[in-house]
Amino acid sequence: MTLQSANTQNLHLAFAKWRQLLGMEHVLNSDDAACDKGLKTFGENVSVSGTLLPENTWQVARICEIASEHAIDLHPVSRGANWGLGSRAPAVAGSVIIDLSRLDGITGFDETQGVVHIGPGVTFRQLYEFISEKSSDYFLPTIGGPVTASVLANALDRGDATFCHRWESISDLTVVLADGRVINTGHAAYTNSQLAGCGISPYGPIIDGLFSQGNLGIVTGAWLRLEPLPSNISAMVLDIDGMVNLPDVLDLWRRLQRDGQLPDRSMTMWNGIKMLAREGVRDDYTDQQLKEARLGKWRVCGYVVGETKEHLQYRHNRIAKQFSKCVDSVRGTILRVDHIWQEGGKDVFAVPKQVNLKTLYWHKNQIAPSSEMNPDNDNCGAIWLCLVLPFDGQRICDFFHHADQCLSEAGVDLNIGLEAASFRAVLMYLTISFDRTDSDEEERALATYRLLQDDAIAQGYAPYRIANGAPLPGGHSENPVGDYLRQIKSTADPNAVLSRGRVGI
Repeated sequence: MTLQSANTQNLHLAFAKWRQLLGMEHVLNSDDAACDKGLKTFGENVSVSGTLLPENTWQVARICEIASEHAIDLHPVSRGANWGLGSRAPAVAGSVIIDLSRLDGITGFDETQGVVHIGPGVTFRQLYEFISEKSSDYFLPTIGGPVTASVLANALDRGDATFCHRWESISDLTVVLADGRVINTGHAAYTNSQLAGCGISPYGPIIDGLFSQGNLGIVTGAWLRLEPLPSNISAMVLDIDGMVNLPDVLDLWRRLQRDGQLPDRSMTMWNGIKMLAREGVRDDYTDQQLKEARLGKWRVCGYVVGETKEHLQYRHNRIAKQFSKCVDSVRGTILRVDHIWQEGGKDVFAVPKQVNLKTLYWHKNQIAPSSEMNPDNDNCGAIWLCLVLPFDGQRICDFFHHADQCLSEAGVDLNIGLEAASFRAVLMYLTISFDRTDSDEEERALATYRLLQDDAIAQGYAPYRIANGAPLPGGHSENPVGDYLRQIKSTADPNAVLSRGRVGI
């Protein structure tokens, strides 16, 4: 028997067992129209052997047990809306997708503590509506991407969020291992624990991090800490023309955040291209508009909070006065006072919206309607480059210039944004967009992605997210930490059935 025929036989045996486990309607093979097609927004699409749709942790565990028995590659996805970072596509061709969207239960909520237990199928829109119905004093920090994305998956991939570190907001995980074992981390490991979701781990090693951006297990549940809803909050918008004053703006921003005048992750900055891409496609603009928008137009948007209405007004005016010395315009509005939303305030601050998803349509003829956006199906070309840099105005601006030069040489527009994770570091994200129908243009764009990623590492910076299926940073394979993780992988998943090859593991 050849290796190929053995693999085919193993697939047939595994699929027969999965159909018995899940039911015919929840097991799709590659010929089914609803089966995953391995589409993504960059690189080669990846062939998929089938899609499985379990409804609970027990079924996920049995799926893994069967896959390990027959050495079948699995690739779990929650909602699969990770567009620009690999979408639903596996790293290994022929993998079987585990679609976790049916694990969409909100199975616990503590109004006093502001914690909620969620499955991987729970979306941002779903959780927002749940919290709104409870009239909670807490809120779910919004996402700039699709409202149909998984809250849990976004946290596990260390996605960005206003007012919180998304990854640090989850704990007490339920995890299915490759051989079908189920473990609970943190306080979830203890019967009748009253501390689930509190954020302070019990004694012993903290292993939750092994299941973030990795392939050592499938997380099927977690406790999520919501953020307290500020009783008094205002919005502030700063516009800056050119790069001359930008280092001063960034350094003032850092000082205000360090001194506690601005909360962590309360402000974001975009360049002009990003602002244009939120409103239209590239062909809507003149060459002069595009040239000016690269480094000539910048906007900072953020929030100011205060303990009382008077305190908010004083702090907002004080911060605005300081920024007015180095920006071209400052404007703002009060969103919430004494726990009462002002007109339009809730829409600005708390309601999830996916306007940033429009930026992935930059090289299309038009932007799809919001309810129909699917960059994979619409053949959009884009990959995100996500970097962490020191919060230093001049170094940030130097990298802006370098990125613009490299991208311009490749015929790619500089579409960039950043937010301050703390007063020590910023998260910078570049949307590298291209015409997906032009293979030469795509190759130039992806080559520039690799160049900028390696240049950032050479300067002592680092990526904080890597697109699944994208080239890994240079020197990754020689990293002793990578060796250690591969040792763990070989012990916990000897057949390497879970997302083989993700981040080099």
